Amino acid sequence: MNSARRAAAPLALLTLLALCPTARAGEEAKETYAQLVLVTKEGQRLEARDGSLSATGLTAHSASGKPISIPLDGIRTLYVADGNQAGIMALCGAGLGLGFGLGVLLQMDSAPPAGPTAMVLGALALGGGLVGGVIGSSMVQWRIQPLVDPGKQYALRLSFSV
Repeated sequence: MNSARRAAAPLALLTLLALCPTARAGEEAKETYAQLVLVTKEGQRLEARDGSLSATGLTAHSASGKPISIPLDGIRTLYVADGNQAGIMALCGAGLGLGFGLGVLLQMDSAPPAGPTAMVLGALALGGGLVGGVIGSSMVQWRIQPLVDPGKQYALRLSFSV
């Protein structure tokens, strides 16, 4: 039992060092982004691709293919592509299809049979969801990338009692 503990300790330490990127000496943590838009401190807007963000700055390729390098203190805001909006738009399309079907049903003079009504409403919702998903898959979703290390960020919480 005691020898098993002695053998497990170095193995656990090696596993921790291999998995923890900050524990490895000499390596700079970099984040890469396929598509990004940045606003410089001077107010200039740059669209870029294949960007790499490090603790010192950002390197990327401009829309024309020219390499650019900007220090972190020269960037006001950095927007990075974060997927697409297919899910949100599919839900909106399904809701519109269902709403359209319900609107048509409410305009009918006689009560329709229950079976075909449910099938028509389901088909309209499914069709609207498909159309919304296709449209949303072509829409890029953007998020703001913080430029400060999480260890250097400060938070201010205000609370008021009434």
